[in-house]
Amino acid sequence: YQADIYPNVDVNTVTYGSNQDLNSNTVNLTMDIYQPQGDTASIRPLIIFAHGGSFSAGTKNDADIVYFCTQMAKKGYVCASINYRLAPSAFSLIAEETTVKVVLMAIQDGKAAVRYFRQDAATTNTYKINPDQIFMGGTSAGGILGINLAYLDSNDTMTPNWQNWSTQVGGLEGNSGNPGYCSYVNGTFGFAGGVAQLHWINNNDVPWYGCHAETDNTVKIGYGQPLNGFTPVYLYGSDSIN
Repeated sequence: YQADIYPNVDVNTVTYGSNQDLNSNTVNLTMDIYQPQGDTASIRPLIIFAHGGSFSAGTKNDADIVYFCTQMAKKGYVCASINYRLAPSAFSLIAEETTVKVVLMAIQDGKAAVRYFRQDAATTNTYKINPDQIFMGGTSAGGILGINLAYLDSNDTMTPNWQNWSTQVGGLEGNSGNPGYCSYVNGTFGFAGGVAQLHWINNNDVPWYGCHAETDNTVKIGYGQPLNGFTPVYLYGSDSIN
């Protein structure tokens, strides 16, 4: 899983769930699944990638995510690039409530994607993944999605306002699909990612990998407001997490 083994990769698109966005429109949630062509392994590690775009833009087809999925699949991993629900526009993120709800909804979609693969592993086993080797993360917003998904365990650890907003959008697990299966991940990563609260991370938590530019003003490497201060929330970046 460190060197390229397979020269070619197969990609197929599936619908892993659906849910309503902030405007009550139903969004069908799709992802591209990358598999090493010719792989005969019966139990394979899985990496789920989430794209960047400040929770208001981006798709599963973004060039960096396609590159990562392709390169990692060549090494023997099964990879998935997910679409998730986004804000109506970047300007809507000027409100804290909207920002928090959109991020929580994205986390719900990420959990539905994890459950999709756990359901498959327990039933048809189409993708031959190891349910004890599921990793999730991504670039910028995608890294935030994966990291907070991994470490935010309970509504009780959030502020009262955030708890209320979480309840309004369906709680931490949400209703984006594949109920009844575990949404736990075995590790997380972020290319310019961040977490809302450091106390969500404890010594018993899963590992994290971070990569971050020191001059990043979209998601600061330390503590600060994303998008050059445009969004009225604060994040702890990779240096703070480390």
